[in-house]
This record gives sequence, structure tokens and C-alpha cells, in this order.
Amino acid sequence: MMKVIYALLALYVAMPLCADVTLVDFGTRDSPVRPGFTRVTHETIFATNGIAGWLDPAGLEAHDRPIPREPYPPIIYTTDTRRDTVQGRSTATLRVAAADGDVRIWMLAGPGGGAREQVWDIEVSAGSSSARATYYTENGNRALTLKGTIGASGYLDLRITTRSRWALSALVVAPADAWPPPTVKKLQQEAFLLPDDQLVRWEHAPPQREKPRSGMPVDRSGIVVFRRPWVTNIWPDDIPAADELNPTVEAFACPNEYEPLTFTILPGRDFESVMVRVADLVTDDGHVIPSSDIEVRHVRYRWVRPNYKVFGRYYRAPDLLPRFNRPGPLRKDEPFRVWMTVHVRPGAPTGIYTGTAGILLKDRITKNVPIRLRVLPIALEKDPAVTYSTYYKHPTVYINRAPDDFSRQWWTRKLENDMASMAACGYDAFLCKITASRLEDGSWRSNLGDLETHLEVARRHGLNRRGPIPCQFTYTLRKLYRRHVDDATLSGHLSGIRMPPAAFFDEVTAIVEAFEADRKRRGLPEILYYPIDEPTTAKDSIEFMVAIFAAIRKVPGVRTYVTADPARPGFAPLAPYVDVWCSNVPSVTPQQQSEDLDRARPVEHWWYPNRVAGENDHTVVAGARMVYGFGRWRSGYRVLIPWRFEAFHGAPENYLDGYHMDFFNQTDDDASVLPCVRYEAYREGIDDGRYLYTLQRWIARARERDHTDAANDAERDLQAMADTLRVPIEDHARAEAWGWSAETMDDFRWILASRIMQLMRLCGEGMN
Repeated sequence: MMKVIYALLALYVAMPLCADVTLVDFGTRDSPVRPGFTRVTHETIFATNGIAGWLDPAGLEAHDRPIPREPYPPIIYTTDTRRDTVQGRSTATLRVAAADGDVRIWMLAGPGGGAREQVWDIEVSAGSSSARATYYTENGNRALTLKGTIGASGYLDLRITTRSRWALSALVVAPADAWPPPTVKKLQQEAFLLPDDQLVRWEHAPPQREKPRSGMPVDRSGIVVFRRPWVTNIWPDDIPAADELNPTVEAFACPNEYEPLTFTILPGRDFESVMVRVADLVTDDGHVIPSSDIEVRHVRYRWVRPNYKVFGRYYRAPDLLPRFNRPGPLRKDEPFRVWMTVHVRPGAPTGIYTGTAGILLKDRITKNVPIRLRVLPIALEKDPAVTYSTYYKHPTVYINRAPDDFSRQWWTRKLENDMASMAACGYDAFLCKITASRLEDGSWRSNLGDLETHLEVARRHGLNRRGPIPCQFTYTLRKLYRRHVDDATLSGHLSGIRMPPAAFFDEVTAIVEAFEADRKRRGLPEILYYPIDEPTTAKDSIEFMVAIFAAIRKVPGVRTYVTADPARPGFAPLAPYVDVWCSNVPSVTPQQQSEDLDRARPVEHWWYPNRVAGENDHTVVAGARMVYGFGRWRSGYRVLIPWRFEAFHGAPENYLDGYHMDFFNQTDDDASVLPCVRYEAYREGIDDGRYLYTLQRWIARARERDHTDAANDAERDLQAMADTLRVPIEDHARAEAWGWSAETMDDFRWILASRIMQLMRLCGEGMN
């Protein structure tokens, strides 16, 4: 019965509500046209169509890319409007007939198909109004909305320009006073949630949590402002408590530190336009943190799955942090969280800095939210023995294969921006992939030029770690395996692996020899050889891994890396061959880690904390901060390397399509990092580690200056913190599992800062 209802609803909303609504479906001559829409192909001329068409179609193309629902799930869910496009590489003008008066225009750009290295870029102008989008991947799409006015002529000209290539799927033009028509809502649902035939198969299942309070009144402005700790999620139906209202946004920070400052707007009705204007932060004696050092973003809700491989259940979660640099709408009763990040520059004077964030509704400041930031006289230090790394897909291959200059420059900027962002966040390193080529004489040639380029860019931006780099070379092994095992596939995690002949492993040794010779010639850091990701404990899998590690270790002096948990008995046969274990859970005690490092052949233990990256849960913000800060300190692990910095499978704008759910960061239109909330939590956790290490350093200095009692008091504080922390094995993604609340981390950071300043005063150093 529900399927029938949804089918009828789909037919209803696909039809124009009245003659004043113009609906266009772009595509080929033969691709399906949505009922009630007008077909526009790459050849449609307005003069012969009368509803919509091109003034000059020269150079345009039309493409139809239907993607079947089976095998399930498809990479994206195509529909009659989303499967086909008209595309162009230069300027084109689309003329649309509509009733005179003010109108709104909605356009769906993409998905364009083709190669992943193509960057799509479109700007649509209607008189003085325009909208632009730049996006990546063959499956990406964007919705553009702009204003227009139709005069006595009865038509509107839409000028389309690009710096690369554009693609259009659908167009809706409707009177401004009837906006938005149901058709737009349906098209947005299909592109950014699910089409009806899939939505009926999925259950809306938000996480279990305390029910929101009800009945919170708004004042005459139509909004209320409230504040919660930034690590606490604010959900789309949350309502504040009385003690959270009308806040002062308060925080403390040190020079050369970033600090989040947040508040939330709850509207009692819809608002078409809201903006936030942040003033300079100023001390009583005139020192200034300029507003240009305060980046303003907001939290964007996304439809997500409970787990990256779960299908059939979804909910709406706080996730990304787009820039808040232009006015946007507020939806009645839906919280809108403003996320400001202040950068306290090196050398900033100590003091209390105050200012305001003005909330503008209809271009007038309706409320001022007070801000109070205390800058401390502490030079934070970072433990050189700890490494914060990440799995990272380098865009070099897209730079090399880019189809045009704009795409090539965009991917190049992305690489530079990613490295700069990692350095600012506190990262030290990243994982790389390397390849080798087999020559006609049977020898192997290493291709480490890209690795060298990556390291040069990284060091230019401050990722200066010279330690070992785990390098995955599975792509080369897959080609080798196919040649030795009857054209078979070396599947992920070694599912269904067949043992190759001895000649396969001889060539593995030759490949590693080629890598090592090239590495030494280029003067690159040590490579940790990482052949296969996450092997299983199945008998055939373990036998293959033992053989391949033995082949690698035939090359003198090399070390190996595996993503496996050494505490699991099934991996015990690998122990004689593994130099670095990287496990998903902190299963090895600090004492065991120290003992393994002291062996004749040292063994390192790294942590692969994917559960706070978002592949399992997009909302583990407090857990992410805990893992990267106090939790890592308590666990004894010295390297964190989650998968991954940016992960997308289908359309980056839709987390429900594709086999894997998208998660963690994305890339903004200008090729800068579009961060998620958990990325901010990583940085704050790293800063917790800086406070911890700085206190440890000042304890040592105090002892050198005979301030033993104060040093002992500070050490007791550290021990008390450690004693209250549990080291969980499985549930480390929740801060509560460690025994702390969200507020506890801020409280303990302040205790650390207070002890540091006490020891600095006693030692007579560093205070201003």
C-alpha cells in the first residue's frame, strides 16, 4: 500500500502546479522525460520549442547515464531527471518562457559522468543575480538557486559560463510568491536523500537519546540563542534548557592555538536571511585579535547511515562545517549552530579579549552574543615522540590526468590546501601509496617520484616528520597476482585468496629491492612496507601474509606494517614478520608497548582509530577529542593513523548512495578543506596533548630548580587524571566509556593550564 501511495505522490508532485511553473528535463533525444517536464537536448533551439531552448546550441553535448538498481546498492540512484544531462565546455544561453514578474530559478547541476579527474564548474546568471558551483567526481551534483524578473517579453535568459565543463539535469522556474513549489522539494529529495522507490525501503531511525524538551518560547525577535559545549551534538529537533539561554561565549587559549567558539540560534519561524558579523576581540588596554582571525562557519545537517556498510536505516546528523560567509535561511524550530574558530597568533599578549557576534535578520542586527576569550601566557609544546597521521588519497593522479587547465589547477590547490590544513590541525604525517612497473626484461622499476613530490609539498606546509612512512603497494601486487594466478583478482582483505607460486614471492622481493634502491637514491625517509589492508584470520589469508612478509624481509633492513590486532590469536603466525602493528582498538597495554619497543627487534604498536572518523558514526565528537587527547595519552600509543582524511564513494553530497557511506572531511568549491565537526575535535584533542606534554616539561624544569613540592603536586594531578580514565578495548568512540563527560575534558585542560602557569611563576620564566 505504501508503495502505491509514494508512486501516486511522485506523479502528483512531478506535475506543474499551474501554468506559471516551467519545468525542464535536460537530456538526449531518447532518454526518458519526467511527466510534466519539457525535454531540452543539446540541439533544442528556443525559437522552435517555445518553452525552453538554447539561443545557440553549437558545441553542446547530451549524455544519458542510467545506472541500474542491481547489483544493490548502485553507486548513485539515477532517476528520469538525474540520469541524463546537457553539457558544455563554453558559454551558452538558455531562454525560458514564463509569466512576467519576479521568479525563482532552481537548477540541478550534474552528475556529469566521465572521469573522476574532471572538475565541474558552472555559473548561471539571470540579470544581476547569479549562482556558482564547483564540484568534483563523476557522480557529484549541486543545486543552484537564483532570482530573476520576467518582463513583457515573456521569457528569461539564463547565461551559463564555465572555467572547465558544466552539466545540467533539471530546471524549475516559478513565481517568487509561490516558492518553493513541491516539484523542487521532490527533486532535492531524490538527489540528496533517496528517490521514492528506495525511501519506502528505508527506516528513519535516529539514535536513541533523551527526548528534547518542549514549549521553549521565543522573544519578539523570533529567535532564541543558546549554548552547549562544542563537543555536545545539537540535533535538528533539540530545544534548549533555561540555563543555556542568552549565553556569553567563553573560552581560553594560548598563543599559536586555535579554539572553537560556538552558539546556536533557534528560530520560532522561518527566516529567509540570517547572517553573523563578528567584531574584533579587544582587551581593556587595547590589544586586538582582529575579526579576520576568527573564521565563521556553521554546522550542516546531513542524512547519514548508522554505519558505513548499513543499508535501510538513516537519520539526520550534524556533520560538516561550511563557511558562513553569505546570508542563508533559517527553518522554523530547527537549531542553527554557529561555529567560530579563533586563531590566537604567536606572540599575542596575555589578557581578557571581549567582543560580540551580531546576528543579522533581514540585514539588521537583532541580537549581539557576547564573546570573552582569555589568552594565557603559555607557549604550548608538542611531544616529538607522538605522531598524528592519516590515510590520505593523494590527488597527484588527478593532477597528471586532468582534462583541462582549470581542473589541473584545482587539484593542485586541493593538494596544497589539504597539507596546510593538516599542519594547522596538528598532523605530522600521512600514509602513501606507491607503485612499481615491470620492464620487458622482467626487472622492476620503482615509481617514487610522486612520493617525493608529496613529501616536498607536505614539508613546505610544516608536516616535517622525518620518521618512517607506511606505504601501501597493493595495486602493484594485484597486477602481479593476476599474472601468476590465472588472471585471478587479489580481493580486498584476501577473501578467497589462492596461494600463488613461489615465483610470485620472488618478484615481491624484487619489487621491494627496486623501491629501496630508488628511496635511497632520492634520500627519502624509511618506508614501512604495507602489502595488504586488514587481512582476515582465515587459514589461507594468514599463510599468504606469512609468505609475502617473508619475501619482503629478504631485503636487508626493511620493516613491515600490518593493519591487524596482535591481541587476536589468529594473527599470531604473523608476529615473527611484523615490525609495526596497527590495530583498530587499543588492545595493547602501555607496559606491553614499552616491552615490545625494548626487544632486540623492536616492535611498534600504532592505533587506527576509525571509530571516531565517522565510518561507523558521524556524531562521536566527544569521543574523537578523547581519543586524540587524554585517551591517547592514557593508552600509551604514540601514533594515531585513522582511515581516512576524506572518504566518498558515490556523490559526495549524498551519504546514502554507494556501497560505503561517505565520511569525514570533504572539499569545498575553492579546493579548500570542508571540515567536519570531528576534524575540529581531532585538533582539540591534539591540543589537549600539548597541554599535557607542556606540563610534563615544566614539572621537569621545576625539579631542576628545586621546586620539588610544586612539581609533586602537579604530578599528582596528572596521576589523578590517569586514574579516572579507563582504557576501553571496544567502545573507545564514546567519551563516557573512558569515564569522563564532555565537560570533564575542559575542566582538566584548565587544571593543566593552571599548574603550568604556577610552575612558570615559580621558575621565573615565560610570564608576561
